[in-house]
Amino acid sequence: MCDSQTYPKSNEPGGYAEYSRLMAHFIRDVRKELSAPDMCFVIAVIGVGGDKVKGGIANLRPAMAAPAEMPEFKGNVAAVPTAPFWDDAMEALEPKKELVNFRLESAYVLDKDGVKETSDAGTPGWEPIGTPRPEDRIWRFTSFDPQTEKDQMPKTEKKRFRDVALPEGLQQWQSPEFDDSKWNSGKAPVGLGVWKHRFIGNAIVKYNSDWGKGEFLLMRTTFEVDKLNYESFRLSILARQGFHVYLNGHKIHTYIWWKDEPYYRPIELTPEETKHLKKGVNVLAAYANVQYDGRAKEPHAAIDLFIEGITAEGRKLVDSAEYKARLMDKICTRQEQRIIQGSSNAGYHYLGSAKILGQIGKACAEAMLEMEKK
Repeated sequence: MCDSQTYPKSNEPGGYAEYSRLMAHFIRDVRKELSAPDMCFVIAVIGVGGDKVKGGIANLRPAMAAPAEMPEFKGNVAAVPTAPFWDDAMEALEPKKELVNFRLESAYVLDKDGVKETSDAGTPGWEPIGTPRPEDRIWRFTSFDPQTEKDQMPKTEKKRFRDVALPEGLQQWQSPEFDDSKWNSGKAPVGLGVWKHRFIGNAIVKYNSDWGKGEFLLMRTTFEVDKLNYESFRLSILARQGFHVYLNGHKIHTYIWWKDEPYYRPIELTPEETKHLKKGVNVLAAYANVQYDGRAKEPHAAIDLFIEGITAEGRKLVDSAEYKARLMDKICTRQEQRIIQGSSNAGYHYLGSAKILGQIGKACAEAMLEMEKK
């Protein structure tokens, strides 16, 4: 359906005539290969979008069904329309499903004002490690541009994260002993420019400290830990582009891509990574870079991060169906939740569900039985 080279007139009636011809060849070839000249075939005619679709899918349907009407295939090739099984109620909830997925995949989302939502007070779950609390921590940071020609990159390139040569004197910047007293200081998020949110009312990410003029940023903060009796730990991070994260001088995570939507991502840490977390003073550091969108010449960026822990009791809660339902309550009703949870692939490819596929399978089986009777 999507192959514009094979079907250049897909938006015209009859634009998929070649599909019918090739399907007929396919049926003949399989029968010949298996020495089964009367082997029954069922063609499940694409039903995505139901009865209201236009364009490519609408034009493809008669081309898919056409071989069943060819004289040589009468009685042993059947075409089953699947559009009647399309779930309109499910399709109507596709935008909400995207929001549900976004919230369930987030450590924290941004509110309509572009700042991190607060956790529900008194509810066991993930909690920030150490003091002061993340929102009160002071970061030291400095930005810089690539130092060599080979490290430079056109502003039109979207995937910008890369390791570049550091300015003189910054080679051990992530080490706990490094002297960052001459760097800028302030609270996170550290950022610049305008980073808009598509989901949360087009909110603009709010940052507390100015990134500076450089493409790359180095940032460090300290926090003091008095207890480590958690079952698991995670990194919660807001970052537009890729990053390296260091704990007490040791790299604990690298991400090389980008994130179009601003939210705090949960990255669960392994025991090998959290072994560097200790009681007393810890140093958390990050290396990141700005983003250029499309033809925009002005960069934008925002970064904030902290480590959290969860107890066994908290883990049991956040993994429960009721906890996830309460998160979804912010977006849709419980009835809508049941429909959404039965669907798949919303926001990625064709929306579908087990309900739809079950109905299609039943209809195809019935068509096969009818041909076998004859």
